[in-house]
Amino acid sequence: MIDKINITDFPKNVFIELPNDYRNMLFQLIFLESKIAGNVRKSLKTHGLRENVFRWRRGNDKNLPQFINLESLLFLFNKARTSRMNIREKISSIKLKIQNSGKRIEKSEELVSFIRDLRYILNGSYKMAEVFNMNSKTLNHYISNKKIKKLPFYLVLKFVEFSKNKILCFNFTIEELQDNIISYQAHHGKSIKPEFQGERKLPIKVTPEFESIIYHLMGDGHVKAIGSGEYTQLSREGRQNFLNKLYDTFGYFEVTEKSFNDGKVIIPRVIIEVICKYYSLNYNSFNWNTSKLPSNISNYADFKIAGLSAFIVDEGHISDRGIEIYSGNKILLSQIRKLALDLGLDCSDLKAKKPNGNTKESYRFRIRKESSRRFLKMVVKLKEKYPYCGLAQKENLLL
Repeated sequence: MIDKINITDFPKNVFIELPNDYRNMLFQLIFLESKIAGNVRKSLKTHGLRENVFRWRRGNDKNLPQFINLESLLFLFNKARTSRMNIREKISSIKLKIQNSGKRIEKSEELVSFIRDLRYILNGSYKMAEVFNMNSKTLNHYISNKKIKKLPFYLVLKFVEFSKNKILCFNFTIEELQDNIISYQAHHGKSIKPEFQGERKLPIKVTPEFESIIYHLMGDGHVKAIGSGEYTQLSREGRQNFLNKLYDTFGYFEVTEKSFNDGKVIIPRVIIEVICKYYSLNYNSFNWNTSKLPSNISNYADFKIAGLSAFIVDEGHISDRGIEIYSGNKILLSQIRKLALDLGLDCSDLKAKKPNGNTKESYRFRIRKESSRRFLKMVVKLKEKYPYCGLAQKENLLL
């Protein structure tokens, strides 16, 4: 079974971008349920959440995409659903009256309340009148003049049809919200579009590709104190393979040609934070001399094959004697060796190499020749389903 990471499981410091129509309707319904925007801000402030609701509501800020704090939005989300449900109930009642009426509809309290909701959602009488091609004074007159007992049938029908097509068309479920996300990022981080090669990448699937990224980060990776990551790989094929793993798992993001050509893949902070939360790690968990595999790595063979192949790409040497794997981190290398043994591979004992000059003490073990060939067959089979889980530039050496 493949685990999934939904947006409700994302780290706190994540911001999302939504389509204008969806975002606007979402916030109008949130404010409608809360009566005034000030109540929304107060509620967020009370719970220690980000409260810049006016910028989130308006959208573009100086022609830049508007990102919404996900934690705050999830806290408010049910308000939109409540408003939508109330409008739907009012419409259901009004539709019954429409079916049993002539040219005019009785102006009940429910109908007036429904029209007021629409007026609020459309930002006032003038804009609502513009949408329905009528005079704003006439609209207000219909609502507030108690002497008017009935409203034109065609107008009420217009209000109902508009609500069905522009409001009730959205369900405001978590799944729908997730499907509407255009991009996501950490605060001040690089944004990711959750699509790659025509496939949607939300929710994030915890596949062998996803887990192999951990091994790369503990091999030739580095996580900075601010949370962004960096992967160094001299082989262009190896770099591209790693980048494709990120794309296939999280979605597309831009990389600078200069850094990529210099042998580096800069990893957006939000990716590091998602990985850290899922595996209960922190930024220091990736330090070369103290890193160790998290306790909740998968026990399935495909995940172990993907993890071992990733580590070999970064820290392995292919020779006619098999695959030799090196590391200055004894604990981590012991875990990698156990991984190989779990896959039924014949491995040598862990051996230490004493420091010499500027070199530090390191450790190594070998997957022997016959087992190396058997492991290659495992990798080739895994690539049928996960094409980026191979041995990259080292695969041909084994062949």
